[in-house]
Amino acid sequence: MLHRTLLTVAVAAALFAPVVAQEGGGPADYIEARKSSMQAIEGLLSQLEADLASATITGSQMAVSTEAIAAALETFPLLFPEPVASEAAAAPPSSADPKIWEEIVAFSSLSRTAAEVAREAAKARPEVSLPKVRETCATCHEGYVFYDPFASMPIGPAGQ
Repeated sequence: MLHRTLLTVAVAAALFAPVVAQEGGGPADYIEARKSSMQAIEGLLSQLEADLASATITGSQMAVSTEAIAAALETFPLLFPEPVASEAAAAPPSSADPKIWEEIVAFSSLSRTAAEVAREAAKARPEVSLPKVRETCATCHEGYVFYDPFASMPIGPAGQ
């Protein structure tokens, strides 16, 4: 049941990306769509890894889940439109590294590569292919996710 729910969320996230892009949603819409898409991908991948660990993974489950992951990854770059200066100042905080926009071609290429790795995973042994999918995700996150370890700390005396 959980697997079907995660799959539904992943497919919805993959389908939502082009809609947000076409309708010109604001920065908050894009950020929310990116978060939803990444959460769906992580949910599917984690479920596959758990099922592999418990020896309950099936070939059809691998095929459907990795295709959903691939679809979400292929549409992901659509959620990074060129920032509009007037909207950028009002945009909510995001963990997307600003270099994504500077390197959008490389970022898009990495996203397509990750989608290909996910699709290939369905054709290989899960114990070999799932770690490759996870590694590809980690490579993108290392290069394009900004993490500020001080963001949650209070500034100044008494949290001011």
